[in-house]
Amino acid sequence: MVLPGTYILGFQFPNYLYPGGAFNHPGNRLKHLSTRKYRENQMSSLPPSGQSNMNNIVLRYADVLLSKAEALIETNKNLDEAIALINRIRTERNDVKLPPIPTGLSQSEARTRLRKERRIEFALEGLYWFDIKRWNIGKQLYPLVIRDHLGGVIETKFPNGYLEYYNLLPIPVSELSLNPNLVQNPGW
Repeated sequence: MVLPGTYILGFQFPNYLYPGGAFNHPGNRLKHLSTRKYRENQMSSLPPSGQSNMNNIVLRYADVLLSKAEALIETNKNLDEAIALINRIRTERNDVKLPPIPTGLSQSEARTRLRKERRIEFALEGLYWFDIKRWNIGKQLYPLVIRDHLGGVIETKFPNGYLEYYNLLPIPVSELSLNPNLVQNPGW
């Protein structure tokens, strides 16, 4: 939770912003699970203006482990090994200690646990959109209405529903013009 007055990357959240914490917004379904990794609490620990102590994430080892676990689960091979990989993320780190997931799960139970773990582990890192596409679950999630604390609508994501062709990006016209054998992705 970001407390009013806390510094993040050189920006101080004002005391009047979102009383009770900046991430107490009802649209935040993850309930403060990842904001700690982006927070600077002390003014003295802030770097000079225009710089940051935060390293840019290219690929995290947790993503490698969860990708391997997902491959094992989706091919229905050695589900206990997949659960062991997920448990490494839950138990072997110093910053977070979560209880291990029991072994002996079915494929659908293991898939559910993996997807929840990815939501928690990569919260606010921009990977969930690609998970939605890969898992082809957009139609289950959208349209999504985000409301404020009084019940008013803030935003509706995909108000007409999630269409199948959103899973692929359009091929740029510049590429299509270079190769007459290329065909535009369906829907674009």
